[in-house]
Amino acid sequence: MIAVVIGHRLSSQGAVNTRGVTEHTWNSTLAADVHAALMVYGIESVVVQRPNHRGGYSEQAQILNGMGVDGIVELHFNSASAPAATGTETLCHPRSTHGHALATSIQRSMCAVLGLRDRGVKATETNGAGVELKTLTRTHAPAVIVESYFGSNATDTERATLAMGSGSLGKAIAEGIADWEGPR
Repeated sequence: MIAVVIGHRLSSQGAVNTRGVTEHTWNSTLAADVHAALMVYGIESVVVQRPNHRGGYSEQAQILNGMGVDGIVELHFNSASAPAATGTETLCHPRSTHGHALATSIQRSMCAVLGLRDRGVKATETNGAGVELKTLTRTHAPAVIVESYFGSNATDTERATLAMGSGSLGKAIAEGIADWEGPR
């Protein structure tokens, strides 16, 4: 079973794209699309919402560990102060071979659909501000964090919005999961 995690929470919705849509709202829709596409592949999945309070990332890791999932895909989009920042990237833990393979598979599929700059797979334990990424560091299953586009870039947002509207972004992420040869 794959856990599809909605980035951020209701009371702290993350970045806002150039169309005024928050990460939480965007990724709630995307998570439903990924879940539906995984069903077509015959892959069981569950959509997970982060607990709606401070400290929810630690609690989320405990919840995910208790679920006994085979893989974790947490959905986000990037934002930057420079509106020219562009591209697609996927994060994984530096010592997770299965996580790296999952990230690579999803990254390849997303780039093919979005046609944005391939920023690659990044093995890390922290975000750009040095904050621990608990989904990557405190869960037992191979985990990735998907940053499908830069919401601060109007072109990225338009391409991602078109891909979301056609369902192709959710299908691409599901295809990447289906192509993954991880521990299932």
